[in-house]
Amino acid sequence: MYIALGKGPYGEDKRIAANPILLRTGTFALVSQTAYWVYLGWCAELITPAFVNGSQTVASATVTTAEFGFFSTPLPSNRAGQTVTKIVAGAFTGTGTGLKRNSSAFVTALTVPVHLWAGVRVNATTAGTFSALARDWSSGNQLQLAAAGTFAATSTFAGVVPAFADATTTGPDLFGSLD
Repeated sequence: MYIALGKGPYGEDKRIAANPILLRTGTFALVSQTAYWVYLGWCAELITPAFVNGSQTVASATVTTAEFGFFSTPLPSNRAGQTVTKIVAGAFTGTGTGLKRNSSAFVTALTVPVHLWAGVRVNATTAGTFSALARDWSSGNQLQLAAAGTFAATSTFAGVVPAFADATTTGPDLFGSLD
């Protein structure tokens, strides 16, 4: 998957990067202190992605931290766990429902080329529920890590491919945007 943001071949604005392979369906309940990543694709353009976005359908309760971030891996999604390295991360409001995005726009330009991932981590008594992705079939388009440190304090994570699941939801639907 190649991320082409900016102007498309017909002059159209391409402002959103999302995983085009996974099925968007249902909802996924986050587990507190577990980090989740979604592969957005390979980016060779010098861009500054501003926001990680997701649709929260059930609010978190008693939120301590709620974070979104952009991350990189040495390889594309490949059916194996990978080291996920933080590019930039920031807080978002975990309470309430609807479109969620980091509270302030990120201003870190990507070092290209890069395999780009969007990530989310919530620490709450009850973590929220997001719109979901499904049918990854352990292909590695999604990674997760239980008991992950905060994005703010940790720079690398050992991402694990979720267990094989046929038609069930396997992670939150996250996407990146330039504005």
